[in-house]
Amino acid sequence: MMKKNKLQKLLACPDCHTSLSSVDGKLRCGPCDRDFPIISDTPVLFSKNSQSIANEGQVAYAQHDPSSLKNRLKRFLPLPNFIVARPTLHDRLRDTYIFNAPPEAMILNLGSGVQNELTHPGLIDFDIYPHGNTDVAGDAHQLPFIDGCLDGVWLCAVMEHLNRPFAVSNEVYRILKPGGFVLVTVPFIQPRHGSPHDYFRYTLDGLRSVFSSFHEVEGGTTGAGPMGTWAQMTMALAGSFSRKPSLSYAFRFMTGWVLYPFAFLDKLMKDKFKDSPVCGGVCYMGIK
Repeated sequence: MMKKNKLQKLLACPDCHTSLSSVDGKLRCGPCDRDFPIISDTPVLFSKNSQSIANEGQVAYAQHDPSSLKNRLKRFLPLPNFIVARPTLHDRLRDTYIFNAPPEAMILNLGSGVQNELTHPGLIDFDIYPHGNTDVAGDAHQLPFIDGCLDGVWLCAVMEHLNRPFAVSNEVYRILKPGGFVLVTVPFIQPRHGSPHDYFRYTLDGLRSVFSSFHEVEGGTTGAGPMGTWAQMTMALAGSFSRKPSLSYAFRFMTGWVLYPFAFLDKLMKDKFKDSPVCGGVCYMGIK
């Protein structure tokens, strides 16, 4: 309840950034003369220009129904995780700045997804659809928060799905307090994965360009190392031999687990493979 009360004071109209008032079970922007719904206790705050994104979110998350046969089979027969050299750069920065943040800190988990096991009391789960763990639904290109109100913003495997990354960076900068942090992790050499769309792959230089308004704290490669990346791409290639989803998944499942032991070379040669140009992801940490 305390988090909910604090959160409502931070919410704003996504169009004019004015604070919202609560009226008859809805949130209202006076200057825009507009009401925003609250669905399943989740404020849904899309700008006038973002309704198509809201519709795409509804379609995308319908595909993540955990009760569907496809998703139940994936949980029972999962693909291997090729990130074996832990902790990664992302792990270390996440643990330091998010898990161990002061309890009063308010941190936006932008693009939180359907599965979230994080327990920081001030973590705000934000996504494009009000599914189970979402605190606020909206568009990352027009964030519904007042200026300078948050201590941190975390984007984990999100930027590749956003088609105007510089607009997102500007919005993140706007809503952060002075001294607030942004932690960004993106895929580099990974298969295309839409949710609902997959637009970009970034190098570290690319992230530095997008977040050039920030002072860089640290950046580098993260995720799977060279061997894990090779195994993951080979697994994806195996799935390409069939357009039938079930057969494609079977090919990936078998190939992935056959190649999985090779990923442990990344752990044995972690120092030698550090900052290799062949990597699964890239991580950037910046301060406003």
